[in-house]
Amino acid sequence: LLQFRFVVFRPFVDEVIEAKILSCNTEGLTLSLTFFEDILIPSHRLPQRSVYEEEEQVWYWEYPSEDGQPPAKLYMDPGKVVRFRVVENIFRDVDPDTSEDEKKKEKSYEIIGSMSETGLGCVVWWAPTEEGDDEDEEEGDGEEEAEDEEEA
Repeated sequence: LLQFRFVVFRPFVDEVIEAKILSCNTEGLTLSLTFFEDILIPSHRLPQRSVYEEEEQVWYWEYPSEDGQPPAKLYMDPGKVVRFRVVENIFRDVDPDTSEDEKKKEKSYEIIGSMSETGLGCVVWWAPTEEGDDEDEEEGDGEEEAEDEEEA
């Protein structure tokens, strides 16, 4: 008797997923979910005004400044956690007789994603600041006091 388990991973198109940046090149970003590493964010699907820095081999997003200052450079370094939207699932038939080197080049399954919408990209870009957290707590305290007064 032979028993085994297998897991099927196929995210839905338009699903938003968090992953880590594995590597950067002129074509875009390669992401990893630890158990799956064939996720590509092509350069044209990065946030608008993204620039590839050849010297450092890293992408950054030129975020416009509101006060006339030069745009901020928000880097997409390997290891950073990003949020992306699944755009396409690509399945390819890979002949079982192909060599290992060819199999690595020709991926049997690849996910194409996008980070060109608000809320997508490096998670830290969209995290609330500490000042914002304090304000939320103060607002919450005021609501509790109002509820206590109503009960009395």
